[in-house]
Amino acid sequence: MEPDREEGLNEYARAGIVFARKQLSNVQKNWLGNRPLQLDFDDFTAVHASLSDEEPWHYVLGPADAQRHFLFQEKPLCFCGHSHRPGVWTLEGSEVRGIAPRDNVTVSLGARTLVNVGSVGQPRNRRAEACDGIDNRAALSIRFRFISYNVKQTQWKS
Repeated sequence: MEPDREEGLNEYARAGIVFARKQLSNVQKNWLGNRPLQLDFDDFTAVHASLSDEEPWHYVLGPADAQRHFLFQEKPLCFCGHSHRPGVWTLEGSEVRGIAPRDNVTVSLGARTLVNVGSVGQPRNRRAEACDGIDNRAALSIRFRFISYNVKQTQWKS
């Protein structure tokens, strides 16, 4: 990350960047720096943050953010991350509906859907668990799972 963009980050995000800079080799940093921010597949897109053109790392935290994102989403399904908050937003007509996933909940996908499957580190949904999602294309649904892990032990590993 460019040093001038770090000013807007919270202390934990800045600490993570400092730690990563010390741990990663130049080859690893270059490899990460050359990864695309968006991957397009036949019927879905994967993007780090949002397809919105507001800013390169725009968070999708609520319906207004999702509405902006949907202006740029061409495929029926998009997976995003960045916020570390699991959520699902669907656009049907002009209405955006948001769903906050719970343990082992299966969410039906709408006409156009944006899915944030959460994170395996630094969760920002007040749950000290990793979260993932299993996409079932045949059933047009995604199943969320929250997985416990030893947070304290993980924090102290290097």
